[in-house]
Amino acid sequence: MDRRDRRVLVIGKNFGGAIATLLVKNGVDVTLPYRPGGKLRPVDDVLARNLHTPTLEDFFATEHRRFDFCVIATPMADLVGVAEKLKKTNVEIGTFVLVQKAMDEAMRGPYAVASEVLPGAEIILCTGAAFAGDLANGCYTRMLLTHREGHCKPAEDFARLFAGGHIQWHYYDNFEVVTVCNTVRTVTSYLLGAVTQYLREVGLANETTLANVVASIQGEGVEIVHALLPKLDPTFFRSKIGWIMLADMGLCQSSTSRNRAAGEDDVMRHFHGSRAGRDLGVVEALANTGVVAQGLERRPGDWMEQFPYTASGYLFRIGTYSIEDAARKIFKRIQGDDYGS
Repeated sequence: MDRRDRRVLVIGKNFGGAIATLLVKNGVDVTLPYRPGGKLRPVDDVLARNLHTPTLEDFFATEHRRFDFCVIATPMADLVGVAEKLKKTNVEIGTFVLVQKAMDEAMRGPYAVASEVLPGAEIILCTGAAFAGDLANGCYTRMLLTHREGHCKPAEDFARLFAGGHIQWHYYDNFEVVTVCNTVRTVTSYLLGAVTQYLREVGLANETTLANVVASIQGEGVEIVHALLPKLDPTFFRSKIGWIMLADMGLCQSSTSRNRAAGEDDVMRHFHGSRAGRDLGVVEALANTGVVAQGLERRPGDWMEQFPYTASGYLFRIGTYSIEDAARKIFKRIQGDDYGS
């Protein structure tokens, strides 16, 4: 089937809006429901004929068409609610595409959550290191499609909707590995921002120190992945996909990462804003920053406690350490000392 004959439903305005923009440019018929008062990415008049933008309320109340794909690009905390609403409509969905990158409070990934709400549904997990703006603006990037059968027809059909574009697609079959990688890089990005900003605030930062801190924390994330993932997939580090995921961890920790920015903002509020003078614990920070851990914000410590100790894995046992603890321990390490107390 020609991609211009495909219909795609997109729920979620940030990453979802970027996907919708690309699909519309490729001539795909896209429906992007929105909340009243919400902002949509601007689309020129020629492209607008392929983009339908009902309100969410009108869509769930009146829509009855069939969609080849439904992209759910909401935060993890909203995944169940959206799936439940779709079940109650007259909408028929061919394949669900999830873009969530976290776990829920029961420590389940997006595939496990959606499979429970939508038993028997065809589900793909779509992840990558791209930021929404970069994706919409045509920057070259890699994206990973995970399906229980790996490289299969539903995943290939979805990738074909973007043919001729700037996305290089890869295929994988282990949902648990992808969820662990995504969650580790989310928390690592947050800690990068928080720790580097803390060192700036207390006058311990210079160009060399900050570069060493970034390398140290990124190393923490890689060590955790090396300890965990071979147990979930013995072939992980012998596969091209494994090395791509490790490379993407570094991209997601760049200076433009929203999770890294959230860590910086939390520390600045600690020193200059409403939290001035209070100890800033990592658990509290994650709990109060909805953009960071998505579904993890309620009980982050419980899930992180399941990470094994590695040579430097203490940093990820975030129920015990504050950002100040983490920053000072890392500072000692890069000065040549061991972690110390």
